[in-house]
Amino acid sequence: MLSFKQFNEELLQQVNLQKSLSQSGVDPSVFKQAKAVIGINDFLENPPKEAVGAYALGLSNSSTDIYFRIAKAMRMIEWPRAYKQVFGAAWWQKTNNTDLTDKFLDSIIQNDRTIVFFLPNNALQKFDKWRYTREELEYFLRNPEKLSKVIFVLGTYDMIDPKDYERLVGTDKKGFPRDLNDQDLLMHTVLRNPKMHRKP
Repeated sequence: MLSFKQFNEELLQQVNLQKSLSQSGVDPSVFKQAKAVIGINDFLENPPKEAVGAYALGLSNSSTDIYFRIAKAMRMIEWPRAYKQVFGAAWWQKTNNTDLTDKFLDSIIQNDRTIVFFLPNNALQKFDKWRYTREELEYFLRNPEKLSKVIFVLGTYDMIDPKDYERLVGTDKKGFPRDLNDQDLLMHTVLRNPKMHRKP
């Protein structure tokens, strides 16, 4: 089995928070109402104590699976588990309901947990692949008083170059594909020790 000591690659790019803010497509006044706004590098290196056990919102279909891997490393509640908590085991049968996102967020807002929102660039664009992420953001734009429970994390999806991921994590030093369990293990150690894997 692989261990952290066997993997010391520089994988995590430094993301500029101000640039990420401007690329988010969100009016700056929105962020002023949030609990916090933080860049992904700072979030991983100095995680807010409220992040442990928080609900994690964000895109989950990136090529590096970064959303799920951060949520797991930080012991957060990923959206599939949260939906199951709110709607039951057959929650996926409700995905065509037009008010699903609002009902979901209405429910988790009542909880004492913080919500950590990994915001992509151009978050309000109407791409099918991030319909729910866009709808979640639109919910908070309509209900700004609820932003006090939200920590926005920016730059998440720019932190790892997919080519670096494939070269360093997806394949081993001999060029053979790594299985998903080994990839998960490597990413867990990288995300739990981000300073040691920063690019210069």
